[in-house]
Amino acid sequence: LVVNVYDTATQAWSVDALGSARYRLAGVGVGQYAIFAGGANANDFIDVLDTSTGLWSSGTLSVGRFDMASTSLGSLAFFAGGESS
Repeated sequence: LVVNVYDTATQAWSVDALGSARYRLAGVGVGQYAIFAGGANANDFIDVLDTSTGLWSSGTLSVGRFDMASTSLGSLAFFAGGESS
């Protein structure tokens, strides 16, 4: 799945990719991290981009879901609700 990234400092676009192609996923930003979780086709997968290094890491949700809500507070990311397959 393609990720389009806009850098407000340089006003330039770049393209990257998630580790697993999926749709109906949730995303949230926390500090220097962009976090994408769940989604149809790979509903337990998490991709994390460290924007300071440009490096991706991955993990899994405790329960795979899609169509979740997401938000952040301080240094925490929250993913809630959604449907499981």
